[in-house]
Amino acid sequence: MKRQRIGITLMIIGMISGSSASELTQTCRGCHGEHFERRALNASKIVRQMSAEEIERALHGYQKGTYGGSMKGIMFGQTKHLTNKTIRMIVEEIITDCKYTKLPEKNDSKIITHSVIDIFH
Repeated sequence: MKRQRIGITLMIIGMISGSSASELTQTCRGCHGEHFERRALNASKIVRQMSAEEIERALHGYQKGTYGGSMKGIMFGQTKHLTNKTIRMIVEEIITDCKYTKLPEKNDSKIITHSVIDIFH
């Protein structure tokens, strides 16, 4: 929980300081995957499979508390300080990353997976 608070604090500081969209999406990538290919906390949609409109709608919905099911509380904290301009920048960064990044095949021996427990030990 303490690490999550630190991450949220760093994200807010980044937003206030006028960070680029690439810097802002680093927090997103922590849960959603480097190229938005994972289900965050095994509960979210795979962002990579969403349209720009769906991502933008979701971010605004998280801000308002009207979207998100089990992720609503976590994502409210992640989005509450975002401006409309910042949301558009984040969406554009995500869509660009997904468009130009080819993911390795599942049977590719270069794929390395770690559990959350492995990462923090």
